[in-house]
Amino acid sequence: MKHAVTFLAFALLFGCCSGNGSSSTTSPSSSSTSTPPVTPPTVQPFVVLDAAGMLASGLDLFVNTDRGRTEWLNQVADGMHGGYPPGQQWGFVGAVLLGSTTLGSRPSRDMSAYKTLQLQLKGEVGGEPVEIGIKDNTDPDDGSETKKLVTLTTDWQTKSFALADFQTADLKRIYLFVEIVFSGTTGRSIYFRDVRYLP
Repeated sequence: MKHAVTFLAFALLFGCCSGNGSSSTTSPSSSSTSTPPVTPPTVQPFVVLDAAGMLASGLDLFVNTDRGRTEWLNQVADGMHGGYPPGQQWGFVGAVLLGSTTLGSRPSRDMSAYKTLQLQLKGEVGGEPVEIGIKDNTDPDDGSETKKLVTLTTDWQTKSFALADFQTADLKRIYLFVEIVFSGTTGRSIYFRDVRYLP
């Protein structure tokens, strides 16, 4: 994989020009004009993981299960493949900011200008359940964060989630930009790519 993978457990301006007031003839240099307000810069989508499975600079991927299995994530031709192993109680894949992983000193990024989390997912056989979540840098690692359940098909599907619906995450201090959570002892094989935040 070309990106690092860590195995564990992102003034309004106005102008005014005055004419000389002595003539009814106006010209660009002497007329009284007002410059329109400057348009604020457009917020661009923030790509966490692109369509080829390349992770954004400054982020890292974590993968783990309750039994410490960390070998089940791979980059493939059209994204990332997660082969959650059977016999686990839970497992996850997550994209986090590089830096300390210790709760209380984790880095964060202000993502409050964004409204939507979007990603593409598919399953190996269809019907695979997974949960999607995000976390801020104060959320504990106990699974209590808000997550959204999705059921996959064998075709790529674009899933969109309102960031405001992840009620446990403060968007001003996001640490974990996306997580895919697996529950239960049934193994499953899924694919994901093109993870992005949209304004």
